[in-house]
Parts: sequence; structure tokens; C-alpha cells
Amino acid sequence: MSAHKVGEKKTVLILKVPPGEIPPYYYYDGSQSIAFIRVGNSSNPASPQRLSELVMRGKNLTFDSRPTDYKKDDLSFNEFEAAYKKAAKKELSLKEYISFGMCTPDGTLTFAGLLFADDCPLLQARVFCTRWNGLTKSSVHDDAVDSEEFEGDIILLLQNSH
Repeated sequence: MSAHKVGEKKTVLILKVPPGEIPPYYYYDGSQSIAFIRVGNSSNPASPQRLSELVMRGKNLTFDSRPTDYKKDDLSFNEFEAAYKKAAKKELSLKEYISFGMCTPDGTLTFAGLLFADDCPLLQARVFCTRWNGLTKSSVHDDAVDSEEFEGDIILLLQNSH
């Protein structure tokens, strides 16, 4: 460090490093490859879940845009198609399913498409609703007064859990 006088002009260098476009990036230590993520001002090894998210981001994918093993013609979409017809005043075509990211041009459903299928086959497509005695769950009487679980397509989940 060099001493400087008050009021002396200094040159400041600002370096901006943009994020890479195709993550994850690995560090090879001679025996293994490790992907790190920034947390504040430190770098930590990426968890398996975070690493999977980085790989999907590198491929420009999100969970809901990933293709599944289901074809559109294998499932029904009565609730979704009725809601669409009511709102748009027209029938839903394969073109709209593709445009909405619900299936690929060959008719393969994405996870987003599965969420709108009648009798959605995803185990995670559920909503749990619980009403507690008192204003908070941690009240003196923390017993559940009422509890309900709803399964099905996303339209029915929204209708049933309001």
C-alpha cells in the first residue's frame, strides 16, 4: 500500500465479470471435479440438487419445460380445455399446447402439461389445507380443527383449495 494525501486523485478500476452462459463450471483438483456456488463472499461446493438446477439452467431448461414419458394423446385434458374454451371462446389445438410449453411438437408432454392433465399422474400434484385452532399453529391449543388433501390437475387444485 502506498500513502496518499487527502484530496489526492486516485484511479479506481472496476471489474465486472458477467456470469457464464452455460453453467455449471467445475474446478478440477487433480482427482475430482467440483462445482462451486457463490454464497455471499465465499464459494461452497454445490449440493446435488443445486448442481442439477445448474445443469438444467445451462441447457436453458426449467423443471416444468422438461419432457416426460407421456404423450398428449395418452391423457385427457377436459378441465383445462373447458376452462380455455370459456376464456378464449375457441377450441384448444395442439398448436396452443406447444405454444404454452405443455408439449413438444411431436406430442410429448412436458411436466407443465402433466400438471394440467385430468387425473394428473404426478405424485407432487397435491395441496394440503389445514385449519388450526387459534390464530397461529403455536397457540396453546395447536390441534388441527380441519384438514384436507386435494389431488388432481392444477385447475381442480386451485378450485378446491381456495
